[in-house]
Amino acid sequence: MSHEYQNDCIEVIGNEIKSSIVKEVREAKYSAVLAGETKVLSKKEQLAILVRYVHDLKIKERAIGCYHMPKVDAESLADFIYNEIKGTGLNWSKCVGQCYDEASVMKGHFSGVQAPLQEKAPQVVYTHCHSHRLNIVIGDCMQKIQRISSVFSVFQTVYSFVSNSNTRYHLFLKAQKTAKVPVLTLERTVVTRWSYWYRSVAKILGRNDCILAVLSVVQESSDREAAIEATSLKNQLESFPFISSFHFIHEVLALINPLSEQLQAADLVISEACTLISAKKKRTAKNA
Repeated sequence: MSHEYQNDCIEVIGNEIKSSIVKEVREAKYSAVLAGETKVLSKKEQLAILVRYVHDLKIKERAIGCYHMPKVDAESLADFIYNEIKGTGLNWSKCVGQCYDEASVMKGHFSGVQAPLQEKAPQVVYTHCHSHRLNIVIGDCMQKIQRISSVFSVFQTVYSFVSNSNTRYHLFLKAQKTAKVPVLTLERTVVTRWSYWYRSVAKILGRNDCILAVLSVVQESSDREAAIEATSLKNQLESFPFISSFHFIHEVLALINPLSEQLQAADLVISEACTLISAKKKRTAKNA
């Protein structure tokens, strides 16, 4: 049960999986590289590298690895991706595409990761993640309408107020059990991932009565600071402008969420992605 033996075992299994992936990519005629960087809870920058290829007539996306990055400038990231792909034994001459999200350090034409990679492998064409494009459009629209952005600000406050206190969190769990509904935990909002917003909206809508019950209890508590915040939140959640905006947001995100999930499918090709987006536009315009 030693953690050292467990880590050794995980490393052996990981190397075997990686070897089988590399073997399949070598057998494929062409491949593409996908990468994304993010900061984890430990505040360390992590870079995930994946490859996309066709094997046995199936489109596959497989992770090569997730790596700690001391530097996250474009040159460092590009060199690391290039050397990591090359170091695994893959041939860059067979790579025809690279795909990243909206981060300027990744997608910038002149100073992003894609530029130095194309210098080393000119045939590698950059494609912006279609699901992330949809995320940017929805996110920008939501944030630029003050009434709607204020609603999400309230959501974030509710999440923090309920989830960051052990006492209030257990009150929320108890309220759900009393109401005889499935026990859920609230979802935080993430600026760069509007799908989190949809889940946050859906959960707050489905557990609104339970949240109000928690706020009512906290209002009567001896903690005056928490009582004042609970009163403010309860007034906002029960106000007509908030309720109307809340339901409007839920309807809009519910229309688009299925498209977001479809765009994240590993076997999706660009022609199908464009067709899905056009169909959703027409359907949404018809329902409007």
